[in-house]
Amino acid sequence: MARVMEKDDKELINLDSVRIEPTDLEAAEGQYERLLEVFEEVKGDIETLVTEENRHLHQVNEELRREVEERRRLENRLQDELEFLEVFIDAVPMPVGFTDGAGRYLGVNDSFLDFFALDRTLVSGQPWGSLYQLQPVSDAETEFETRNAKGELRTVLRYEADYNDSRNEKKGCVEVLADITQLRQLRLYQQEQEQLLIQQSKMAAMGEMIGNISHQWRQPLEALCDVIDEIKGLHKGGDLDRAAIGTMIEKGTWLTSRMSDTIDEFRNFFRPRKEKSVFSVQGVVEDTLELLNAALASSGIRVNNTACEAVDITGYKNEFSQVVLNILHNAKDVLEERRTTSGEITIRCYRNNQTAVLAIEDNAGGIDDTVMPHIYDPYFTTKQNLAGTGIGLYMAKTIVETNMHGRIRAENTAQGALFTIEVPVAD
Repeated sequence: MARVMEKDDKELINLDSVRIEPTDLEAAEGQYERLLEVFEEVKGDIETLVTEENRHLHQVNEELRREVEERRRLENRLQDELEFLEVFIDAVPMPVGFTDGAGRYLGVNDSFLDFFALDRTLVSGQPWGSLYQLQPVSDAETEFETRNAKGELRTVLRYEADYNDSRNEKKGCVEVLADITQLRQLRLYQQEQEQLLIQQSKMAAMGEMIGNISHQWRQPLEALCDVIDEIKGLHKGGDLDRAAIGTMIEKGTWLTSRMSDTIDEFRNFFRPRKEKSVFSVQGVVEDTLELLNAALASSGIRVNNTACEAVDITGYKNEFSQVVLNILHNAKDVLEERRTTSGEITIRCYRNNQTAVLAIEDNAGGIDDTVMPHIYDPYFTTKQNLAGTGIGLYMAKTIVETNMHGRIRAENTAQGALFTIEVPVAD
């Protein structure tokens, strides 16, 4: 007869191995009832396990559902962004193209197709450089010439940028072309106009230079007249011998040579220079003052330039000389116009780190507040009777800030007007 199973034996039950031995009816019924009790107890455990498993499966299902919904939302968002990018790129009024890591086109925008008259279906997969030709037009690495759909020669700037994947490996490249043909033509036109203004300014200054030449020549001419009078006196007195004639000739030759040097100085000042050079700021100041000394002296204007230090800069020496000349001329004119007693111009030049500084100050009382904002405007002048052209300070600003990458500023001091020029020192 089989051993009666106790309640604690339920975990050991293997239903497949249970075999009821033939016995009497009463014993069989007892075993049956005991088995039913065990099954009831096992059933509760099974139901608990099933319930727990169902709860777990429900949680997993909810997480999967949320992940699917989030992925669907991200896919929809990504699709919206892709559609927006396509519209955005097509709306860009410049040719835009993008390639894969192998340098083959993945696509281009509408402006690209229109600019080069291309069919979109024939672009994909084409190697970079096969859709158009570029020719460099200057030292700039990004400036090229190409022909558009009409066969017109256009100047473009080409920019490119790589894009990488999550592992920071190159996946392709984006290129953008900007048509700068009109901008380049305008730039060339502006350069031509600047050169014309420079020449116009020089021609205007030349009229003033004629007056300066006359001042420079006045003393040599008076001295030459004295030589002639001395010759007459010696001849009249019978003392004009060979030695006296030699002395008079030597003195007259020196005077005429000095007058000839004056002409050369002015001619060299107005001679255009095409190549940049390294020159001394102090040297330019001294050369310019050499041209103006006589005119300044005749107006009773004293120049103090003892505080000029030696500092070199790079640029066009004659253009910088013109800047100095214009500022000094303006100072001279305003001192004369206002009849300033003991008129004085103070010049300082020095080095401040990597900057050369030239400061020119007068004692004429300063620039009127209503005039100050307009002093660099072209054709603006306060000089009366057409004495000014209004382009001197405009050209000074252009030369310093555009051609020499420096800065010029004006301010009023307790004495008068102070112009400060700052340019990089020579390398």
